[in-house]
Amino acid sequence: MAVILPLLLVPATGAAIDIVNQLIAFLFPPRVLPKLDLSKGIPDECLTVVAVPTLLLNESQTRQMVEALEVRFLGNRDKNLHFALLTDSVDSRNGPADEDPLIRLCSQLIERLNRKYAQQSRGSFFHFHRHQVYCASEGMWMGWERKRGKLLDFNSFLRAEHDAFSVKIGDLSLLKNVRYVITLDSDTQLPREAAQKLIGTLAHPLNRAVFDSSGKKL
Repeated sequence: MAVILPLLLVPATGAAIDIVNQLIAFLFPPRVLPKLDLSKGIPDECLTVVAVPTLLLNESQTRQMVEALEVRFLGNRDKNLHFALLTDSVDSRNGPADEDPLIRLCSQLIERLNRKYAQQSRGSFFHFHRHQVYCASEGMWMGWERKRGKLLDFNSFLRAEHDAFSVKIGDLSLLKNVRYVITLDSDTQLPREAAQKLIGTLAHPLNRAVFDSSGKKL
């Protein structure tokens, strides 16, 4: 009996989660947000970067990350929509991995994509790689705050506040007027024209945040 109970607990837990999810969806139906129709193109004032933070683990994974970025690009092509990999090397006890060959491989693959689609002028690719810092509590050299830190550093770079990236590949002049950043996990897809729909929702006047004179959101 003691052996059977743990086996029954797993399907019971899954069923309970399904019931709770259905109950929440019933009690709190989704609210449709107003959207701008950007099917004919993203305007210049809505320039957007799709950013994917990831670690460089090995050659196969690095190639897969770049290939996945190209797939997202092919389904969401627009001159005002760009795609960036934000990368760190794996944690190390022996000092910063500045000579990690995977860094150069990732940069070369991004440069290859830019050459491949350069004549079409419908979006481009970037690679941003961070220098590792020493974390005393972990006794490791690592990227500051890992995934969250990459995104914070990228936003700081776009706002010309701070540059934490030792490697920057791509035409940086295209990023001077970025309005939005869409963040995806490394295993998250971006269906066809999904970026345009997200940007259209963000850009609608009724969805924009309103701030008071002190900078606090109303």
